[in-house]
Amino acid sequence: MATRDVGPEPPASRVNVALRPVATPLPAGFLGLAMASVLLTSLELGWIPPAEGHAVAYGLLLIVVPLQFVGSLVSYLARDPVACTALGVLAGTWAAVAVDMLTTPPGATSAGLGVQLVGGCVLLWVPALVGLPDKVLPSLVLVLAGLRFLLTGIYQLTASQTWKTVTGILGLVVCAGAVYCAFAALHQDARGRGTPPLLRRGGARTATAVTAGVDVEQVAKEPGVRKQL
Repeated sequence: MATRDVGPEPPASRVNVALRPVATPLPAGFLGLAMASVLLTSLELGWIPPAEGHAVAYGLLLIVVPLQFVGSLVSYLARDPVACTALGVLAGTWAAVAVDMLTTPPGATSAGLGVQLVGGCVLLWVPALVGLPDKVLPSLVLVLAGLRFLLTGIYQLTASQTWKTVTGILGLVVCAGAVYCAFAALHQDARGRGTPPLLRRGGARTATAVTAGVDVEQVAKEPGVRKQL
């Protein structure tokens, strides 16, 4: 019986995914958080008179919001949902604070802003708690930043000077933590060493230690590659 050679089977369909390396946006995002914290703390602790609150608002709009907004966009490109969500929430919340400061009398409190800040706390805690098991220190700083939003919101709702002082002091802690995280992330990205530590664990630690081939093996399951979000 004669047979016919039909040739090799056609190759299976493949989809090639191109990845572009990007610089880490975490230093810019955390430095923006540090700047925002020290600006508002200066008002809350009386280092800057209320009449100069407009200068703080412009600082938030021209320095902090752009740093964190761009950081959020770059985090999307870097495929880090925790960072992009957190930086986006921070950018939007600081913008709301700045606009309120520019449209209300100096030193005045606002129930509307208070509600927004309490909401900003809840929104920020979502990515912070998701990232806490893997990115311990950055997530803890975000938790403290969310707590600062909450306490500032309570001050805006109650006009209590005690809450104003407490949130100002907490702002100094947030500023110190944000500066440390920015320095550590920048040092690691520029020098290729994990010191000073950010206490990365699990997937975050693996991502900075494994080869590129291992790190991207799950890329087919990520948003933008899989069929649905």
